Amino acid sequence: MKEKVYILLPVYNRRKTTELFIQSLQAQTYTNYCLLLIDDGSTDGTEEMVRDKIENLIVLKGNGKWWWAGSLQKGLDWLQQNRVPKEAIILFINDDVTFNKFFLENALNIIYKKGAGSLLLAQTIDEKAGCPVESGVEANLHNMKFKIASTPEKINCLSTRGLFMKYSDLLRIGKFHTLILPHYWSDYEFTIRAKKKKLHLYTDKTLAIHIDKQQTGFHDFNNERFIIFIANLFSKKSIPNPIYKSTFIMLTAAKKNIPLLLTKTWLNFILMIFIKLKSTSFSFIKEQSLKKALSRYDNSNMHVIIGAGNSKQSGWINTNYPIIDITREQTLRNYFKPDSVSAFLAEHVWEHLDENEAEIALQNCFKYLKTKGHIRIAVPDGYQTDQDYIHTVKPGGTGSGADDHKILFNYQTLSELMVKNGFKVKLLEWFDEDGKFHQRDWLLDDGFIHRSARFDKRNTYSATTYTSLIIDGIKP
Repeated sequence: MKEKVYILLPVYNRRKTTELFIQSLQAQTYTNYCLLLIDDGSTDGTEEMVRDKIENLIVLKGNGKWWWAGSLQKGLDWLQQNRVPKEAIILFINDDVTFNKFFLENALNIIYKKGAGSLLLAQTIDEKAGCPVESGVEANLHNMKFKIASTPEKINCLSTRGLFMKYSDLLRIGKFHTLILPHYWSDYEFTIRAKKKKLHLYTDKTLAIHIDKQQTGFHDFNNERFIIFIANLFSKKSIPNPIYKSTFIMLTAAKKNIPLLLTKTWLNFILMIFIKLKSTSFSFIKEQSLKKALSRYDNSNMHVIIGAGNSKQSGWINTNYPIIDITREQTLRNYFKPDSVSAFLAEHVWEHLDENEAEIALQNCFKYLKTKGHIRIAVPDGYQTDQDYIHTVKPGGTGSGADDHKILFNYQTLSELMVKNGFKVKLLEWFDEDGKFHQRDWLLDDGFIHRSARFDKRNTYSATTYTSLIIDGIKP
């Protein structure tokens, strides 16, 4: 008879995300499991939701200070205190994943074929791309470089996002370093330690979990002001935090390599500070320039270009990221008042936003527009009939900047998003779902679009060689 699976699930105030995980768990064909819900201080009803859905449940309550390593260690302490059989199967897993109904059954079959002395990681699949994004790591501990292992034999490091092991093997590895490595790097250190203790690390392509949302944490703070940048850099949620990276180096690297690796870590940290100071100084100059332009402008008829780059239009105020970041209302509030802008213009900006950011940006613009004011948006057109065009502009396409494109809109999807957020929509240039191109006359004074059927020089010999989907959104 197969052993009980003890599932260690740290959670913190992500009820909707956790509920998707629980739905996957409820559907399992293998039901001999116990869920350890390690709730580090949630206040959003996560615990109550899980109690309503899962019978074989243990809840461990934290105060919001356990973090990832501390949460898992609390689970390990419970296992030891309750004398869990050494033959039991332990699963570490995040709540931001989903999986099919055979997930536990399949994992146990793989584990029993493999035998003791192994750690099995489920492969993490990107739902949009449909390909693995986490399938075992090859860690070069001489230079602290990490990459996806090119072959199974080269795996010497794993995450803890869907990590199975026998309890007897878990006891061999030991405890997490909850104080000196509380969050990021803790999973890598744990599995590298397991490898050093001659445990086999592997993944299996038949065992998959799917990402529901992006990982939390600070991955990019270039948009932050300097003081916030420093605070975030030293946060427990920061991957490049030099203190925890130094700790990781001292716990995993060969002693002879430690001095050089520590030196590089702190030199890189100093370089980051220098680059940020330089960027801050440049931003300050840009901010002062924008404030000066605003002081000369007629506040009763304000026209603002979002993401202007080096382009200029008479009567319009140029703004650029990150001084104006339309996904962050604070950056608009620094320079404008709600209901004060007559028109926004954004040529090829919205395709660089993900779905959530695109909606937030529309909400922010709506708030700062006057009644009867408008926003003119131009983006690549997903219904364009030229497949070379589509390959150029699609997310990850071959065109300039397409590596940062996140959405390929068509007139239906963008119109629906704008209407959802309060705008009345007027289509100006667009292809429909049948491949027919439509065009209405539009006033240049309401916002000039260079990449349009009317003005793009690439359309000299063919009227639609390069077009944009162009829509006006009017605030009622």
